Amino acid sequence: MKDERLKKDYDFVKFVIDKYKDDSNFICTIADSYLDEAEDELTRMELAITMADLMHKKDKKKYQEYNVISDAIYNAKRLTIEMARIEIKDENVLSKLGMGFLVIFDSFNSSKIVLDFYAKKLIEEIFREYDINLEEMLHQQFNDPCEIDKKGINNYMLNFIRNYDSMLADYLSTNIDLLASFSSKIKIIQSEWNNYNDTHERKRYNMMFIKVHEYMEQTKNEGILTENDLLCYVGKDLGIISKIIKYDGINSLFAEEIVEELDDEFLDDTLKMSFVDLLHYNNVKKIMSVIAFSNHYEEILASTEKSSCKLIRLNLDK
Repeated sequence: MKDERLKKDYDFVKFVIDKYKDDSNFICTIADSYLDEAEDELTRMELAITMADLMHKKDKKKYQEYNVISDAIYNAKRLTIEMARIEIKDENVLSKLGMGFLVIFDSFNSSKIVLDFYAKKLIEEIFREYDINLEEMLHQQFNDPCEIDKKGINNYMLNFIRNYDSMLADYLSTNIDLLASFSSKIKIIQSEWNNYNDTHERKRYNMMFIKVHEYMEQTKNEGILTENDLLCYVGKDLGIISKIIKYDGINSLFAEEIVEELDDEFLDDTLKMSFVDLLHYNNVKKIMSVIAFSNHYEEILASTEKSSCKLIRLNLDK
């Protein structure tokens, strides 16, 4: 009888697991016995988290089993919070609730282990729920990786999280180590900053070539200006000829010859072009301008293609 009572005594179970943590089989038996019978949400959650940490590098199967338990309790709590958010009509109350860490804190404030677990999970939830790509977000908000350091990585993360859950941000500010994994991700993004820019720029120009080619295919070769003529001539006018040469693989001497020949023919006065060539020149210039200089070029092209097949209607004001 005494042994049975001890198996249900959480403080005793914690003591035994801590004392014999190197004996995986023994502590798993003790933990499993408690988890099978205990109904208290907090102690079950704390023990499952503790055991998952202990089994992480020792027993993959048991590690996954304990993760299933903690995730099940987490998901049930998140579902309760989401249902409450749906019912709340007051925007001020909804804003204070945020991702629901206030509810978590009220439920589990006696266990730092559980609060830390929920805090880290909710940070991940913010990125997942709002479909946020950390790398893209940083490149949109900063021109240089050094700007992030000046702001402070942890300060940046806390301000970002505060937009979604102020209580969570407050908790993290006094438990800054919980941001370690995201700080590491940001540092990796900083180290790969130039590679990202190169990849993004290549994608941008590849789309430009595709869209110009699609447009020229629609024209059925009307006019005297070829696709290469327009790419090089418009590229010169827009100041991006070096990028055209780099990403389209055009020989630089060939590109220079095209530009010089067209300069001689039109004397930098596009009004001397025929009506058809001038129409194509303007349409291609709109396509290339949008893709080269707009931060929303993919959205603009997508909306344009839905509304009309004619790229002449591109909205450059967006």
